[in-house]
Amino acid sequence: MQYVFFGSGPVAVESFKTLRTIFNFKYVVTKSTTAHFFKPLITDEELVLADKKSDVDVFTATNISGKNIGILIDFGVIISAQSIDAFSHGIVNSHFSLLPKLRGADPITYAILEGHSETGVSLMAVDPGMDTGDILAQTIVNVPMDIYIDELTEELIELSNNMLEQIIPEYINGSVTLVPQDSFSVEATYADKTTKADGELSDHDTAKTIDRKVRAYAGWPGARMTLGDIPVTIEKGIILDPDTGSAKPMLSKAKLEDGAKVLVIHTPKGSYAITQLKPDGKKSMTAEGFLAGYSNKLPLV
Repeated sequence: MQYVFFGSGPVAVESFKTLRTIFNFKYVVTKSTTAHFFKPLITDEELVLADKKSDVDVFTATNISGKNIGILIDFGVIISAQSIDAFSHGIVNSHFSLLPKLRGADPITYAILEGHSETGVSLMAVDPGMDTGDILAQTIVNVPMDIYIDELTEELIELSNNMLEQIIPEYINGSVTLVPQDSFSVEATYADKTTKADGELSDHDTAKTIDRKVRAYAGWPGARMTLGDIPVTIEKGIILDPDTGSAKPMLSKAKLEDGAKVLVIHTPKGSYAITQLKPDGKKSMTAEGFLAGYSNKLPLV
């Protein structure tokens, strides 16, 4: 059996580090912009660059024959029916949501942004649509309401690797029953690709939405706002009060029960305490350290 890996993003790279010890991949197909992530990991595999659907078509027409299967994670290129059909066992996508919920590019981000209490991993037989293929298997995980995206991503990568190791051999030998997504009593939803602009906080954000954006956008693009005239990225914080509103956004300082000084954003609904942040061009610092250096530049009430 010939195995081919398709993947481009950081989740694909981290997944590949383990999967290459489980499956003997002949080819690794990635975008030209992400090849540098894979090159240090490549030993016996052949690296193939494919930035668009037609590139994949050329690759499969030239190289794929006999018994084979593709494994796809975070690839970012729609694959044609022609390329899918080139694989005797098709292409299996490990998608990090409970399909048909959160189809699309950034399901982990949206699981946190939308406050889902659970998410998971779906193994899906790739078809020419956007995450619309039949399901091989799903596993649910709980989403703690204080989890950050890096923690959730790490958990889902490990789950995905374990599922692929178990399910792919069963799928190849024909013991897996495929389930069409339209048979699920769940409405399809979508997770659009995150952009840098998504990280900008607004005066309309509540304490709850600020908290979710800080956790969902940690690392990139970051939850960003201007305090006074100081652009910052909020890295960590907690909701102090989810309900009490302020007619207009205000800043104050406060002390937590453990004595730590925090910077509090009073929103139209609820207050959010910043515990760690990074001013543009500076190192990350605690709110207490930030207040020590910048209090006189902030419109504190």
